[in-house]
Amino acid sequence: MQTKRIVSLEDAGQTAKGTPYWKVTWDDGKFDNIFSEEFHDLLVEADERGVAVNIEKEKSGKYWNVTNLTLAEEGTPSANLLETPVETHKKSEISGQEMGLWWKELGESIRSGEIDKSFPKSAVKIKGQYYKKMFDVTGVEKE
Repeated sequence: MQTKRIVSLEDAGQTAKGTPYWKVTWDDGKFDNIFSEEFHDLLVEADERGVAVNIEKEKSGKYWNVTNLTLAEEGTPSANLLETPVETHKKSEISGQEMGLWWKELGESIRSGEIDKSFPKSAVKIKGQYYKKMFDVTGVEKE
């Protein structure tokens, strides 16, 4: 496990399958591509809070893939010092009903403009992902 701080987090485009991915540049000058929206959301939170991130990777072929990310304790220096993560962020099992409520609340937050106030740095990205997912589900594009 490595502990690093984020220097930049930017859109890197889309995979061949059309899913978005992001490039995160670390304080040691290295970078990783992030293909998980959950990991991206955790990185946005870490960047906004100024918290270091614990990174676990596995080699697959010629690439090292990020397999787990956790927030390090606030104030932790960027080094491979932290042994136990404070908060684990892995894909969780969410019921369909709970997911539906979440999508409804997110849509209301976008409609009311609250998303722009709550997440000023990532509101545009969140909206884009929301509209893309809604188009995938309904087939209706945003006007």
